[in-house]
Amino acid sequence: MKFFIPLTIILGAGLMACSSVSTHIISVNSNDAVVGTTSPNAKMDSIIAPYSVQVKSKMGKVIGECKLEMLPQRPNSNLGNWTCDLLLQYGKDSMGLANEPVMSLYNVGGLRAAITVGPITYGTMFQVMPFDNVVSAVKLPIPVLDEMLAYLKAKNGEPIGGISIVNGQLQLPENVKSKGYVWVITSDFLVNGGDNMLFLGKYLERKDSNKLIRNVLIDGVQKTRILEIQSEDRITF
Repeated sequence: MKFFIPLTIILGAGLMACSSVSTHIISVNSNDAVVGTTSPNAKMDSIIAPYSVQVKSKMGKVIGECKLEMLPQRPNSNLGNWTCDLLLQYGKDSMGLANEPVMSLYNVGGLRAAITVGPITYGTMFQVMPFDNVVSAVKLPIPVLDEMLAYLKAKNGEPIGGISIVNGQLQLPENVKSKGYVWVITSDFLVNGGDNMLFLGKYLERKDSNKLIRNVLIDGVQKTRILEIQSEDRITF
């Protein structure tokens, strides 16, 4: 499902009310803290209030429950593994890669919060994944995987799925070796060179979806309702 918050409407409302917007006075003296005063704007507040209530209501809606804390960590984490497993399955199911050699890759820096034990809400998932990045897939020739391995060693690991690294050696499925390439399911941000994953730009082919990664995670929660993901060591150096 795609979850939309009418922030553009709120911003638009602000623009419409700009003729009566509150005045913000700031005085700055050398070596002093910034001091500001803001006068209230009742008209602006009345316009925004209904949307604010709607946003809070949706963000607070419970969509599942976490039974075991999920943390973003290196070299392995249950949150990273779960994210990559969902990306891998999405690539197979929705990007025409069911019969292709595939793996998934993400970055710990893209997971901005833990999922703590207790109810999981839409707000929880926005905290974990605040970025509007979409799922992308790139077809990499096997030689480029050496660069990926070097990158992962330098970073002390990033979330992966569909492959493993044992004692610093990349373990590839047989169909990857026979085909000579692997599809990497990841985010458009990383494919475009984010986090210096420049090796992802050396693809033979690229597929972009219109699916937000955050919504992939939300779908994953709603499908199982209960998250109790055990830790699994997919990377050892």
